[in-house]
Amino acid sequence: MFMDYTNYINAAQAEKFAKRLSSMIKFKTVEGHHTEFLKFEMFLHSTYKNIAKNCSFEKLESRAFVWHWKGGSESDSRDENRAVVLMSHYDVVPADEEGWEYPPFSGEIASGYVWGRGTLDTKGTLCGIMEAADSLIGTGFTPRSDIYLCFAGDEETASKGAHLVVEWLKQRGIRPLLVLDEGGAYMKIAPTLKTDVCMVGVTEKGIMNLDFISRGPGGHSSMIAKTNPALVISEVVRRIDSRTFKMKITEPVRQMFSAVKPIMKPFHKIAATAATFKPVLRLLTPLLRRYGGMLASVLQTVGHITMLSASEAHNVIPEKAVATGNFRILPESTCEETLALIRKKLRGLPVEIAVKTMEDPSPISPACGFGYEALAEAARETFGNVTVVPFIMTGATDSRSYAAVSDYIYRFSPVNMTGVLKTIHGNNERVGVDDFYKTVMFYISLIKKL
Repeated sequence: MFMDYTNYINAAQAEKFAKRLSSMIKFKTVEGHHTEFLKFEMFLHSTYKNIAKNCSFEKLESRAFVWHWKGGSESDSRDENRAVVLMSHYDVVPADEEGWEYPPFSGEIASGYVWGRGTLDTKGTLCGIMEAADSLIGTGFTPRSDIYLCFAGDEETASKGAHLVVEWLKQRGIRPLLVLDEGGAYMKIAPTLKTDVCMVGVTEKGIMNLDFISRGPGGHSSMIAKTNPALVISEVVRRIDSRTFKMKITEPVRQMFSAVKPIMKPFHKIAATAATFKPVLRLLTPLLRRYGGMLASVLQTVGHITMLSASEAHNVIPEKAVATGNFRILPESTCEETLALIRKKLRGLPVEIAVKTMEDPSPISPACGFGYEALAEAARETFGNVTVVPFIMTGATDSRSYAAVSDYIYRFSPVNMTGVLKTIHGNNERVGVDDFYKTVMFYISLIKKL
């Protein structure tokens, strides 16, 4: 049955959902605040009584939670062993009260918003999942699939919780047909496009962190030096930046262009079509890099020198200078290929390269099939005349760990991020009360299809 939530807001329910989210925000679940994490766990158990009564619960190390909502697949042989993971995280990054309109852990409800750290990243989606599941269980609803509500408490720091959940699933032979985590969102991009869009991450870039190290004898800065490690590292900074890497059209970008072309204005449609040809993309590369942004970032590996260290005194030539680089690796490439290119660019420099982190891009999930189509249909029921667009996540999420147990991993936060996207990890993070109502409605719609 098609349920249309696009133009209807139940004000009483919206207020109830907002108050629940507000309560979650008040727990300062920042790394180091152990008691706050325990209080948050107790809040979930005491608030969502239908889930507590009807779902089995596992608490793993690293503050990871798993609720198992057993489906009714025994009655339908087609759905045998069908499993779905709805995931989120409840730890948040620190917040300095300076610059906020309301204190970041107040959960203030004002001016049509719930304010506070975690409203978007990602207590909002966690609350939406719990509200949806608890209310559906209360009506007697049973999903066809087994649903696992998997929440981590260390995504912003270590991401060990997600690995433990994946191991837990592995040990039980569970291979989900849908894993849904944070990621893209509902966005209003008019007048560039004819409809609003729901951006669904079908893959995410790889991550590589490198230390570039130069050594020398050091000495007093009043003396002329034959070598200075700081100068060598400055040359590393000059040679390694985003211009090091070529732009290319990968399969997820082709899918993205294919999805948005029908809703583009004529000029933009021509430009998007032309950009898929290599010679045209080469011509457009300087312009795309000049203006940067999301489009440029999904077309290439991106690398930046993010940390520098040398002498600890102003009058000492360092014996060692270090630059740390963070690289986000484009799908259809690998960390090893990127490292080889970097070594080539630095050929001739007396510099060591130490690999700190190396994680290849996640596999590309299909923009079709059971999970993707259920997600897309729920998005249209919730947000109306929207176009669902697959894209490359440029950031990293816990979902990358789930590639060990599923080929169908999608990154979508059912939240209206228009105008508030930049508040994630920044000041005045907030979500609209009516927008959060739709977040809950999305999960209700999705669960009914699973």
